[in-house]
Amino acid sequence: MFLPKRSQLSLVLLISGLLMAACGPAGGEATATPLSVDAIYTAAAETLQAQMAATAAAQPLATQTPAPTGTGTATPTAGIPPTSAVIQPPASNPSGCNQSAYVTDVTIPDGQQIAPGQVFTKTWRLQNTGTCAWNTNYKMTFISGDVLGGVATALTQSVGTGGSLDVSVVLTAPATPQKYTGYWRLASETGQTFGVQVSVQINVAGTPVTPGTTTITVQPSITPTYGAVGCNNSALISDVTIPDGTQIKAGESFRKTWRIKNNGTCAWVSAYKFFFTGGELMGSDTTMIRRTVAINATTDFSLDFVAPNTPGTYIGYWRMMSDTGTLFGAGFSVRIVVPGATYTPIPPSNTPSITPTPVPASATLTPTVTETVTPTP
Repeated sequence: MFLPKRSQLSLVLLISGLLMAACGPAGGEATATPLSVDAIYTAAAETLQAQMAATAAAQPLATQTPAPTGTGTATPTAGIPPTSAVIQPPASNPSGCNQSAYVTDVTIPDGQQIAPGQVFTKTWRLQNTGTCAWNTNYKMTFISGDVLGGVATALTQSVGTGGSLDVSVVLTAPATPQKYTGYWRLASETGQTFGVQVSVQINVAGTPVTPGTTTITVQPSITPTYGAVGCNNSALISDVTIPDGTQIKAGESFRKTWRIKNNGTCAWVSAYKFFFTGGELMGSDTTMIRRTVAINATTDFSLDFVAPNTPGTYIGYWRMMSDTGTLFGAGFSVRIVVPGATYTPIPPSNTPSITPTPVPASATLTPTVTETVTPTP
């Protein structure tokens, strides 16, 4: 048995004292009763035993854990999901210089009722809160929950630090009526997910839809606002012509004009473009501005469109693009309503024209002789 150093020292001192006492003083007058060696060792042993008992009493006793019995029902520990549950990632997870923030649901708010088999587009607006720009190799990626037929979808444009973007995925409501929820997150060009986790939550109910016959087309909100990119920025001052909701007859041509301000710190040159970003093209397309716009100056920019042939509401989205191909500034929209019946263009008439028969040049015309009769007096 191992003794602490303190106990060993006490034992040595005790034995030494007893031995000295047994010898007695050399010249003392009192006569001490001599002690035998056995008595000395007995006393030392008793002292050592007393010290060991005191040391054991000072040590805390180990708590004995009873063995579990085989009866009773096990209760899961609170806060720990069962192994079959899907554990969701944290709400926000930066990865290096990449980070994102949720702004709003542009389409399909949580709890939206969708018919079984219905195809729909879910759109979220996200902001780049990191220090790296996003490019078109970044993707919105499924994380967990109900995938609803969705696939990883690449961004449609680059987004600089502080800018925002509407990100969409095309989904299909399942055939079984119930509540469904899916979770999605952005992934960088290396496939690393980052930033805020967003969700799509629908309630499937109603009459089933035959696949391929009907698609929900939910347009994004009007004129989404984006941030500056570098020294470039723009702002919408007003709709000069065709305010939102203007009724245009099916098949009719019209010109939309926006008044736009350069509120950045770089002048725009003629190679800058007015860029189509989504929605209904309606016959126009990306085009150069072909002018210079100074800092804090405004300009009216026009595009020619043709109203679709089918009645409905149509929206097209546009933004400014620098001469290096970077989108920046505010978003601009054209939104029209086509009323009435479907327009069917009238084909050209097939009625043949009447062509006079030419007279041959070699023909000889014989004059007609008219006889005049003079009465006799």
